[in-house]
Amino acid sequence: MIKVNLYEDQKGLCGFLADGHADYAEPGETDEVCAGVTSLAGSLVVSLTDLLKLELEYSFEPGKLWCEVIEIPEDKRNEADLLFKSFKLGCEQISYSYGKEYVQVQSEPVDINREEENV
Repeated sequence: MIKVNLYEDQKGLCGFLADGHADYAEPGETDEVCAGVTSLAGSLVVSLTDLLKLELEYSFEPGKLWCEVIEIPEDKRNEADLLFKSFKLGCEQISYSYGKEYVQVQSEPVDINREEENV
């Protein structure tokens, strides 16, 4: 099962972790559920970087897709929220279409505010 956790700070959505494998397809065949979630995640990362020009950290490994925006300026907050909500809706639609035994979408608030420590 793929578990999709969306992360938010005090101002809105700011990242996600998609962890696991759907195991929808037979061994050796392309897993369309995994491919769908991966495609949505990839589109989100490209949209955040290419369209909104946001700085982010991300990693796409088999069974683990992760993204966190470093900072979202106020003038781009609404657009970033819209992109994250679209990603969430897409993952929820895959879960609805194929079943919660393959994809579960959850929200988990985390604080990504970074303050440099003075040494």
